[in-house]
Amino acid sequence: MGPLGEPSLPDLCERVENRFLWAIRIMIRSRIRNLVLEWSGSVANIGAMPSYPKSTADEVGGMRYFGRMIDKIRLHSRGELPGEYHPNLGIPRSADGICLNFLRVNYDDLKKRVLEGGTDEEILEWCYEKGRRLNQGDLTVWNEFIRKFGWNDFATSILERNKQAAGVTDRDDLQTIGEFMDWEEGRFGEN
Repeated sequence: MGPLGEPSLPDLCERVENRFLWAIRIMIRSRIRNLVLEWSGSVANIGAMPSYPKSTADEVGGMRYFGRMIDKIRLHSRGELPGEYHPNLGIPRSADGICLNFLRVNYDDLKKRVLEGGTDEEILEWCYEKGRRLNQGDLTVWNEFIRKFGWNDFATSILERNKQAAGVTDRDDLQTIGEFMDWEEGRFGEN
């Protein structure tokens, strides 16, 4: 820090470099996607492009986040889930772990069920049978929790650390983990 509390030159350079690298990564992904669309007419033909799970805002059976967790299991099993997602798969203090606890389902059991196949809706129904069935009140509580995850709670420090690593600490519009993930995966503003 400088004498007036401003960032030092090395700190500023690091922030600019981080922001630049993240922006380049997002632009490259977007350009590859657009080129494939122009060439083939279908996103389904994208092969080697990095794969990302659904947004935290996407719902399965009225439940936010569940589809993202299922997508991560599927992508991981095919070797298509980017490495930065691996450490949080099913751990208790992650969105996966909190979702599993809310449903009263074990991660390894869910992983096994997902790999057997089926739609997201069928797998959610399996969770209801093996764990607990959520009613409309439960879904409202869950959806509001996951919508605000990282905003003034135990995950705020994780969000701030991720924003710092990405060089976007000045982005006041990224206030939750879900917003940050959508931004990082090139979807921010679509939800």
